Amino acid sequence: MALKPILPIQLFAIDSLTAILEGEVALAMEGNSRGLNKNRAAAFADKSNAIKLLQDAMTQAGTDTALIWHLQDRRDNNAQKTVRQTLPETERKSLKRSLNAVLRLYKTAQGQRAVRVTWSRAQGNGLKNLEILDTQGNWRGVPERLDRLLAGTMENPEKRCEEPIDPTNKEAYLEPTGLS
Repeated sequence: MALKPILPIQLFAIDSLTAILEGEVALAMEGNSRGLNKNRAAAFADKSNAIKLLQDAMTQAGTDTALIWHLQDRRDNNAQKTVRQTLPETERKSLKRSLNAVLRLYKTAQGQRAVRVTWSRAQGNGLKNLEILDTQGNWRGVPERLDRLLAGTMENPEKRCEEPIDPTNKEAYLEPTGLS
């Protein structure tokens, strides 16, 4: 049985999960560094609970939801430049129980804006690496094409792009201001 939306809203967009979680992580780390927490792992329970509450609220509403997190420059243990996702892997795995797809917005080598499916529930992740180009500009028509792709009703599926997105090239990723 499909949930009926409780509000006449087509999409909730939450930008950004990063801002929600970073405060929880900072509080847990501060408590741990001061020795306030007997169980250092339990200090991160509020972060986990925040994700669970958000997830339950979005599924209860029965409305499409876009959860946004970001990429962040950092250095690894060998001082090599890398880019990391600001949503930790444990939270990404937890969220997958409610997600239909994980998408990445980026610029192609030719400088065109695009969205790529990096994971999908549909077709057993069979949509992975399908790419939708922003051919009209300003993302016009892209949400509708993406919706048809995920629903399996797209007549001419978009192209599959096996060319990897370089995770260390942050210039290839769109900044929020690029989403006008």
